[in-house]
Amino acid sequence: MQATSRTSNQSAGTHREYRFRDEHDEPSIIPESWATEAVHEQDDGERFFAVEVRTGRRYEWTVNDSGKILKGPHTDEPAIKTLYVSSDGGRAVVIESKAVQAGPNRIVPREDWASVLVDPDADVAAVTAERRDAYRALIRDLYKEDN
Repeated sequence: MQATSRTSNQSAGTHREYRFRDEHDEPSIIPESWATEAVHEQDDGERFFAVEVRTGRRYEWTVNDSGKILKGPHTDEPAIKTLYVSSDGGRAVVIESKAVQAGPNRIVPREDWASVLVDPDADVAAVTAERRDAYRALIRDLYKEDN
């Protein structure tokens, strides 16, 4: 679970933190329309392609310095966790972003959601050898990208 803190006028030793709660058991492969119609960052760096998403909600809590929840949730909003993978399938990063509730059981990305990132700021991790071929195939199918 990724937590994002924000500053506020909290008591000493406490702060507000967002925590993501999944609404599904398994990640979903992104629809082709998400891959092609979303923002594609342009630059000379390493490109990472969105291949899977988890939809859920971001809840804002008051927590202490050790991360224990003290109050809340204060707010909640639809959110998406997106798995981005490098074109060779060897490196991946998960990015959490705000989303839009498009129906009772449907969460979709906002207009500024990017399906292609260049050199993401978040921590990038190695992909297991077993998953690399599957991710390369998804990138090829969704983005028509040779890898």
